[in-house]
Amino acid sequence: MVTRATVIITLKGTKLRESSKAVLFSISEIRGFPVEPPKSEWFPLSQVSKMSNDPSQEKHKDTLIVSEWILNQKGLLSSPSRPKAYDDPSNAPWSEDEDDDIPY
Repeated sequence: MVTRATVIITLKGTKLRESSKAVLFSISEIRGFPVEPPKSEWFPLSQVSKMSNDPSQEKHKDTLIVSEWILNQKGLLSSPSRPKAYDDPSNAPWSEDEDDDIPY
């Protein structure tokens, strides 16, 4: 049987609440890309690989590492490699013509 590796993604933001089964997290960054305005979502603890709280209590400094699958289920990623915020190429930090000089 072939097993597929779980892809994990780092979120930055603020942990708002936690229950015995889930965490409410206000997301300000997905993989280093800003989420404007920050979006609050509940994440099942079964999909959280790691959670760290910034002791300084500053907003948007907590980290949540979650499975790519849960982000796709919540519609937070439009593809495995880029946040939904970058569906419009004019918002993307890369050029759509970047690969034009690559010979195929």
